[in-house]
Amino acid sequence: MRRNNRAVISTVLFTIVVALTGSLVLFLGSTAQAATRTHHAKAATAAKAHGPHQLGQLVASDAWPGDDFGWSVAISGSTAVVGAPYAQNYMGAAYIFTKSGSTWTQTAELLPSDAATGNEFGWSVAISGSTVAVGSPGTYYGLGSAYVFTDTGGTWSQQSDLTAHDALGADKFGYSVVTSGSSVMVGADGHSGKTGAVYVFTDGGGTWSQQAELTASDGAPSDMFGWSMAVQGSTLVVSAVRHAANGAIYVFTESGGTWSQAAELTAGDGFPDDYFGDKVAVSGALIVAGAPGHNNTTGAAYVFGGSGTHWTQVGELTASDGQANDCFGWSVGLSGKTVLVGAEQHAAASGAAYVFTKAGSKWKQKSELTAGDGGLSDEFGYSASLSGTTAIIGADNSEGAAGSAFLFKL
Repeated sequence: MRRNNRAVISTVLFTIVVALTGSLVLFLGSTAQAATRTHHAKAATAAKAHGPHQLGQLVASDAWPGDDFGWSVAISGSTAVVGAPYAQNYMGAAYIFTKSGSTWTQTAELLPSDAATGNEFGWSVAISGSTVAVGSPGTYYGLGSAYVFTDTGGTWSQQSDLTAHDALGADKFGYSVVTSGSSVMVGADGHSGKTGAVYVFTDGGGTWSQQAELTASDGAPSDMFGWSMAVQGSTLVVSAVRHAANGAIYVFTESGGTWSQAAELTAGDGFPDDYFGDKVAVSGALIVAGAPGHNNTTGAAYVFGGSGTHWTQVGELTASDGQANDCFGWSVGLSGKTVLVGAEQHAAASGAAYVFTKAGSKWKQKSELTAGDGGLSDEFGYSASLSGTTAIIGADNSEGAAGSAFLFKL
């Protein structure tokens, strides 16, 4: 399901006017100008808006066709991070945007100290407070690495370069990353014949060290454990999208510094090639898992409720206008009782994202989101993250495959 390659588009860029609710954003340029353009997301004046509405569009200050900016996104409060793993000939980059008033502005571009062609830095991103983790699964010819950056007084700097103690070729360490408090978890879905593993690192006064290596109790070759992850406090959710062909997600809990598997979850109507767990999210007593391959790639997302060792499927979400090949569930976000689900192949790959809320005991679709300047093959919904009522949604193939990300108020 996940693309591993795409030819870099070299066609001339565009003159695009992006109309937002209550304001206008103008992007002008060509491929020759793209590297020098400064792009700031202008916030929409939303005082009169009702329901979910677009706040702005984010693009990289040095955008270039084929960068795939928006491949990965994460948001926490007034800070967002966006990955562009194909930037600079697959070296990759990650960008920090911060909110001041109602305006989101790029404040940093992150690059690793050992940047090299093919590293795919920015394949995965995560943020918690003043800590950002960035995965780079292409480093060392697919061995992979992950990097920790910290913010001090508005300046972001690399604090650590993480690798696994038992690293092997083609591990793809950094395929997924999450961070919570003083911990960073890194997925290596290619480890040990694609059985997969997750590594937990903790910060000890600025020095990050490996604390644990997690594997599934019933792991097997080609399961791809560590494909995606989500964390909240002492609860970690890890997917193995090829487990038993259908996919599974595993819940781990931490007690006294020790992580242990508490539960294994599967879809009630799972089927081979569903890619159940392609993306996962956790918030409070809820977990959501996308399955973009379900029902002839129409896709679905599954909601589980519980805690500790006891989790039960409490909902299956589908799009009101879902069709085959939409890949609904390619990305997911969760905050409280609000679920965000991306369908990046919807409407000839223009893409869409859907907002669901819980009403009583049932989950209902609240709205369908699309990009203000959406076009064919933009892949809006390729990535998604939710913080409170603010969502960030990646459209990695928009802007001539330079990519962009959109902010919404839900």
